[in-house]
Amino acid sequence: MEREDYLIWMPFDSKIYLVAQGKKSEIGEKLHCDIASTVADGGTALYDAVGAAYETLEARRKSEGDTARYGIVVLSDGDDTSSGRFSLAQLEAMLKRTEADPYGAQIHTIGVGG
Repeated sequence: MEREDYLIWMPFDSKIYLVAQGKKSEIGEKLHCDIASTVADGGTALYDAVGAAYETLEARRKSEGDTARYGIVVLSDGDDTSSGRFSLAQLEAMLKRTEADPYGAQIHTIGVGG
């Protein structure tokens, strides 16, 4: 990533937490420590977290335009146990590519846990 890339750190368990956001040059070191010290524990609001991240990303994209690439990195065991706002069907509809937006948002997943 470049120093001027904008990052948003939203860890989640049964809830979603907006912990840090800013340019990599400003929050990169703190973010690295935060990620390294995060423990997988509690429930998993996977669908809610992806939905909230996408909404945050889309709001930023509307204000900043399409001059940057936008993506979401998800670290999870993949087992949604706590979502109440978004379902898998809602996420699939929301994230579906369209003719107006053939690239959509890139989502990268990293599996953690058993």
